[in-house]
Amino acid sequence: MVRLPRLAPSRLGALLLAGALAVTAFLWWRSRPAEPFRVVLSALSGPSDGLDLSQRRALRDWVQWQLEAGGCTVLLPGTILPKDLPSRTRMLELRPRRVGDQLALGWRQAKAGDLADQGEEAWAEQMSPAREPALAMRALFSSLPLPAGSQLPERLLTRRADTFWHLIDAVGANRDTTRLSSGYDLALSATRDEPDCAMAWMVLGDLQYRRMLVAPESDPTGQATAERHFRRALELAPATPQAIFLLAQLKVDSGDHAAALQELSAGLRNRPRALSLRSALVYAARTAGLMGLAREALARMDDLVPEGLQASTAENAWLYLGNRPRFEASLQTSPDEPRSIVASFYRGYLALADGNTGAAAAWFHRSGGMSSYSQFTDLAEVFELIATSQPDAARARLRRLADNRAGLRVPDGEFTFKLAEAHALLGEATAAQDAAEKAFAQGFGCTTWYEQSPFLGAIRGTPRWRALISHLLDRQRLLERNFPPSAFA
Repeated sequence: MVRLPRLAPSRLGALLLAGALAVTAFLWWRSRPAEPFRVVLSALSGPSDGLDLSQRRALRDWVQWQLEAGGCTVLLPGTILPKDLPSRTRMLELRPRRVGDQLALGWRQAKAGDLADQGEEAWAEQMSPAREPALAMRALFSSLPLPAGSQLPERLLTRRADTFWHLIDAVGANRDTTRLSSGYDLALSATRDEPDCAMAWMVLGDLQYRRMLVAPESDPTGQATAERHFRRALELAPATPQAIFLLAQLKVDSGDHAAALQELSAGLRNRPRALSLRSALVYAARTAGLMGLAREALARMDDLVPEGLQASTAENAWLYLGNRPRFEASLQTSPDEPRSIVASFYRGYLALADGNTGAAAAWFHRSGGMSSYSQFTDLAEVFELIATSQPDAARARLRRLADNRAGLRVPDGEFTFKLAEAHALLGEATAAQDAAEKAFAQGFGCTTWYEQSPFLGAIRGTPRWRALISHLLDRQRLLERNFPPSAFA
């Protein structure tokens, strides 16, 4: 029998202490917040890549949605890319080319720190032959060192090449009012050809939702139909951030903030680094008047987004919180991005609030005549007429816009609030109050902005106004009790 040496009490205590420290260090390492796996994603154009701008953007979006589903924080570069990005940020440039129904998907990638040290030599480049789109996408994703344990849902890819290109065109149509119907038909066809493709159901739901934002004659059951499409996508590819983002936006624009916040709370537990979900949370919080939650959500986004980049264009939460510099910074966008229409409108909005009618009219004019975000194009026409002292024409245009939106299935109360401001600017106090009450009924509950909007001073203080504020506060307090910031930590 072998006898083990007996340790002296002092030595035994030291070993126990060392073991305890090792266990503590390991537990700390396991519980520490994971460093965000950031990808700055762009898609470069070539002289003969066979893609138009909307298709190239749609392909980039598709890659973004897949990477978010895999646990990444995905950022799209703005007009200027900052030089001092965190060293481990991965830069990914897509170089897509369409060859018939095949996809030649080249790309190059590098860490920001390596680019800073080595310059262009840091890029690792890969050129892909033309192949089935799903094979090309899989090759891209397999080349990326994704977060540990992450899986990219296969159901977000198509099996057939024609389905892939139908969905690319459908995604490209989702911000173009003139193409919503044709895009919807393409997505519907994709769900019939590949009913087990989550991407097809998500895109179909998105186009159904977009149509309800602008088309009063849309199907009375359209909201339930769009939700059903999003639910089907989530059955096929659970916890996909983009599908939850769209479902939450649908709920908010329909006035059901509680349901939206419940969806986002569950989604963020699974994908806490998904900027789309953080952005949707800010939107839901600001329109519900939960400014403490909005501020906390914005702080979380700041943790994920390096300085010099932005996660959201025209982020109204900064405006409602009184932080004009941050709001103005969110209006910096590339002219070819669809939301540049919204950004131009808000630049005019700020100029008008400052009394600079000339600059305001110029910015409103820049938002006009575009097919993306057509509701803001229409609204910009009204505000431009106000800024250029054409009240009669502005009233007629505003009345037409309000009439066109009367039967919307997804009314978007935050947008209706802008109609109230336009009426107030035109001296129509009763119409402004009516529109403000309609915005409340449609779910827009940011009490702070009802009280601080620079354009509603003329109608504040009346009994009707005080009653409206009382109702706003009652609903806001109820939501605050049920959805504290800690529910989204």
